Amino acid sequence: MYMKRSVLLVSVLAVFALLTAGCDLLVSPTIKVIDARTGNGIANAEVTLTPIKVDENKSQEPIKGTSGTDGTVVFTDKVQYGEYTVTGSLSGYVFIPFNVTVAGWSQDLGKIWGVATSKGGDPNAVSIFLTWNTTNDIDAYFTYPNTLETSVTALYPWSAVDAYQNLSGSRTSVNYSNKQDTTKFSSLDIDKTANNGGMGPETITLLGTNTGNASGTQITVNSGTPFIGSAIPAGNYYWAGIGEYYLNAYTTNTSLENQQVRVVITQGNAIKGIFNLPTNMTQKTISLFRVQILYTSDNANYYLVFMPDLRLVDGLANIKSIAGIPEDSVFVCSGRK
Repeated sequence: MYMKRSVLLVSVLAVFALLTAGCDLLVSPTIKVIDARTGNGIANAEVTLTPIKVDENKSQEPIKGTSGTDGTVVFTDKVQYGEYTVTGSLSGYVFIPFNVTVAGWSQDLGKIWGVATSKGGDPNAVSIFLTWNTTNDIDAYFTYPNTLETSVTALYPWSAVDAYQNLSGSRTSVNYSNKQDTTKFSSLDIDKTANNGGMGPETITLLGTNTGNASGTQITVNSGTPFIGSAIPAGNYYWAGIGEYYLNAYTTNTSLENQQVRVVITQGNAIKGIFNLPTNMTQKTISLFRVQILYTSDNANYYLVFMPDLRLVDGLANIKSIAGIPEDSVFVCSGRK
């Protein structure tokens, strides 16, 4: 009996010594690389953990790993406890970086989302993708004037009221029950429901090349034009109307509260904007932004001016654009038609 206890004590001490000797190291953390247009794993993506801050008296070089066929990255190099920025790289994709804390053994560090830089042959495809942190069903909607599919004219002279007018008239609604194709201005790529796990991605694509040609009255945009005067070059434009993006917490008796709702907008290889809704959003349905759709006077180029819903611009919604544009401000996607 004494020998058995001695053996047991030695074994416990050995395990304790092993744990304490390596307690500052994480042997093999993992990350999943996910395609925001399909929800599937992305293979052969290079993911990098770049240290922001590690434990005192420790050092850490950036660590790289490559995703397997299902999108999983296993970092075989040892990783110090601390805070890291996670970035991804693969030709044809833009990845959404994030920060993570490494603080446990064999830790799952979450997901890094990648978005294909083109769709339907359009290298300037705009992606609007939604994620959340529950298995509930949250649906994304985008509506726009039906006349975008053919010839359009400016609706009426621009004014501050136009930007947040009540949307009326004949409109196309892109949502789970009306999935458009790549011949249209807007299409739904993937719909995540409670039955297939929720959490996203739920992704809508905008193809500015599929908006038709305009004729008729033009509007003049300059530095004095409300909202958009500092966002696009001064000049004459056709105004093709307004698109609107909104969310609906479809699951019975749920709201958007405590679901960590995030919407990311990308175009090509650039991240244009990130919307993080506050956790106290008790509404079931909420508009996030409207998109002013304008063409240059020669119909050669388009501008999509994203404007956060004025009801969210109160310092709470944590709506940020990336390219140096202040929080709660407009941002622009553009391209050749």
